[in-house]
Amino acid sequence: ADDLSCAVDVVKGDGRNRVALFDESMHAQLTRRMDVEQALHGAIGRQEMCLYHQPIVDVGTGTVTGFESLIRWQRDDVIVPPVDFITIAEETGIICELGAWALHEALGELRGWIDDGVVAPSTTISVNVSPRQIADPDFASVVRGALDATGMPPNLLWLEMTESMMLE
Repeated sequence: ADDLSCAVDVVKGDGRNRVALFDESMHAQLTRRMDVEQALHGAIGRQEMCLYHQPIVDVGTGTVTGFESLIRWQRDDVIVPPVDFITIAEETGIICELGAWALHEALGELRGWIDDGVVAPSTTISVNVSPRQIADPDFASVVRGALDATGMPPNLLWLEMTESMMLE
């Protein structure tokens, strides 16, 4: 059944009225995808996810005014690029769990930096959100919960959406 579904997915991706035979490359692709999907379950609990913070700098003053938080997955001593897992997380719904974790983590780290005097109290944090998260009826509660748990004011949180998401 997996062989057939993989071939069907290829045909759907290439357009209607086409034929695809399941081959070794499809098998390898399916095996890789299943491995990533299975490993994503529990990645947060195993503390394999981390955030990298890219500074946002005011070019006029040279001061850091905020950070963009970028999720990374450290798996077996290798940093897995987002391109290798975000799409799968989105398609399986795991993205909602990852997104909630990223919100809490990013806001918590900013709270610590502000409290320790490392950054100004007006410093912002930007977190990427996916279409699946936005469509989740609990999304507003997840955001509110992260803000409440960290004691951060909402104006310091920027939710970043991709251009393709805006088109959808």
